Amino acid sequence: MTVGSPPAATPLGAVRRDGRLVGLQIGYEQRSYWRNPAAALFTFALPLMFLFIFGSISGTGSIHVLPGVRFEQYYVPSILAYGVIAACFSNLAITMTFRREQGILKRVRGTPLPAAVYLGGAVGNAMAVALILTAITLLAGVTLYAVPIPRELAAVIVAVLVGAASFCALGLAVSTVVPNADAAPAIVNIVMLGLLFISGTFFPVDPQSTLAHIANVFPVSHLVKALLDAVLPRPGHPVWAWSDLAVIAAWGGGGLLFALRHWRWEPSRR
Repeated sequence: MTVGSPPAATPLGAVRRDGRLVGLQIGYEQRSYWRNPAAALFTFALPLMFLFIFGSISGTGSIHVLPGVRFEQYYVPSILAYGVIAACFSNLAITMTFRREQGILKRVRGTPLPAAVYLGGAVGNAMAVALILTAITLLAGVTLYAVPIPRELAAVIVAVLVGAASFCALGLAVSTVVPNADAAPAIVNIVMLGLLFISGTFFPVDPQSTLAHIANVFPVSHLVKALLDAVLPRPGHPVWAWSDLAVIAAWGGGGLLFALRHWRWEPSRR
């Protein structure tokens, strides 16, 4: 170190600095998010609307493939899973594609802000939205559908955090293969809705059916089951669905590796 030069940052100091920067970036992303009330309202209103519609249509009857669980109660964890996926996968994939094609990512790349901090802010914002949506959905389930307050609230939080982080990684991965901004909503929603319908999100699926075996390959059904076990404990089913969480985390890790390898900061050349 030469005389008069600033001391080199220690690894711990660098981690603390980057942590503060990520926190500031999340705050910026949150302010930008809430300054668009129409988009924010849509993110929260659609899951709640689905919860009210499906809960009202299905009534209080029991589900024969899930003894002891009423239809109206089932839709609380399943629609909660949908909300997490929509906030972290769909919104993030579409947003990152639009930012790339509009040249925003290219301009950010030219600033002193570290790339990891910028992406960490976007991911942190999506996860914050997922946590807020979790609280609202659980409150609606407890007050409107007699869902008991989860006795292992930590299991719910862990399932939401693992699911949110993993689907954020998958959202970033999908954004790398979307060719342009016009195609983003169609591609992302086709992938998301197809998996949601076969995974028991909008209707219970017999665990022994062929459809359930196909859905078990993908992470959506595992998030639904992990939240179902955490929110509505049943005899013979552990509250902590470790095997389901492991599958979700594995998909998230694969998505992160794919995103790191194929990430693009510049718009597509047309």
